[in-house]
Amino acid sequence: MKVIAIVEKGGPNSYSCRLAEKIGNDLAIGYGTSAKDAMEDLETACKEMAELSGNHDLLVLEKEYHFDVGSAFNYYNFLNIEGFAKITGIKASVLRQYASGVRNPNKEKLKIIEESFHKAAEKIQSVVLSA
Repeated sequence: MKVIAIVEKGGPNSYSCRLAEKIGNDLAIGYGTSAKDAMEDLETACKEMAELSGNHDLLVLEKEYHFDVGSAFNYYNFLNIEGFAKITGIKASVLRQYASGVRNPNKEKLKIIEESFHKAAEKIQSVVLSA
């Protein structure tokens, strides 16, 4: 079963990852000091809930992760905001505010950021290394 898992930045060093919908009567959520930790905690929560409730659907979920800007930069921490700013055309200082949660991007900026993540992935995917 495919489900959406939403990864969000809370406060400083605080992240959550939750299923967008209940599975039966169960709603799973994970917390951590990084996006990755919160995602791993969600996995643990699903396992624990499956054991307690007997709802084994929680063990075989295919998760599609949706990130807010702060959690995306935390999870994909190899991306440099300075370099990413060049791809987006958005000032690095503004991206830092989005990543820290001080400001939230409007729908237009959010779309630009998402498209820029996809462009960066295409560039990385085309890398060919030689010895």
